[in-house]
Amino acid sequence: MIDGKALRFAAHRVETLRRLAQGEGVRMYEHLLVPVDGSELSDRAMTASIELARKLGARITGFIAEPFATPPPGIGLGYGAAVTQHDQAAQGHTRTVLGRFEQLCGEAGVAFASHATQASHIDDASTRRRMRRLSA
Repeated sequence: MIDGKALRFAAHRVETLRRLAQGEGVRMYEHLLVPVDGSELSDRAMTASIELARKLGARITGFIAEPFATPPPGIGLGYGAAVTQHDQAAQGHTRTVLGRFEQLCGEAGVAFASHATQASHIDDASTRRRMRRLSA
């Protein structure tokens, strides 16, 4: 039995072959998944990905993974408040970074979507699964 993913892949390949046979151009990349974190390197990745997307006619999804709160030693009952404060700061950081990316894409005329998650680190299995789904 053929699953939905295999069927979509086959349909995409058939469409690509049809375009090639008719002499139409085929876009190599239609969707760029760009992980960002607000650093200087991240800013350069935003700029470079926007330029590439403009040249390719691709869309961009900006992705950010914020860390979970790590309780400081001896915090005791104040842990809940510390987690809330951390989560609010992480959400603010996420809005700032992805909002800036969205603004830059808008100015360049590049379609943009965003996705944010929390993870203990980027190699977290659930984060890898989310990134694979986003890049499809």
